[in-house]
Amino acid sequence: MNPSSRLPLPPYAARLSRDAAHPILVMCGSGAWEIAKRDDWFPGWKIIFPWGEDIGAYHWPVAGRSCLVQCYGSPEPDIRLQNLCVALVRAGASRVFGAWTSPVALYRPRARAA
Repeated sequence: MNPSSRLPLPPYAARLSRDAAHPILVMCGSGAWEIAKRDDWFPGWKIIFPWGEDIGAYHWPVAGRSCLVQCYGSPEPDIRLQNLCVALVRAGASRVFGAWTSPVALYRPRARAA
């Protein structure tokens, strides 16, 4: 068993659509909870990186999916957001876009050699 699978899922992950064609919105920042609780705000497409939490405390269910990391309210420090993007790539995300600074950071995992 993968040790990360024993970790809890981030908030709203249990509601994610199983359709891998849908990207995942990773909401973070001090205002993420307030916006995420609205039922009409990306239902089935969003998860939350809780403000100030440990990135490694969660099992990120993003394998094979594109992710957009978006801050609401006061953002986490850039280094934490970059580390979140790296964690999402390590969890199997096909692409990770970070929309918290200019220019937009893009993480695209390299294809593994066959």
